[in-house]
Amino acid sequence: MRDARRLLHREKATEQEKLEMLRRAVTIGIEDWRQGRLDDCPVDEILDEIDRQEV
Repeated sequence: MRDARRLLHREKATEQEKLEMLRRAVTIGIEDWRQGRLDDCPVDEILDEIDRQEV
């Protein structure tokens, strides 16, 4: 039972960390947009870059 609780806690912490990373990325993106710093890179390339960073 303790192992299951530890695993659940670890998984929840990992999810929270991912959520915080996403919030930071969105905040940076919004600020870039407000400052006129836009990128014409296709969305597929951006998503591929995000996937590479997660590994």
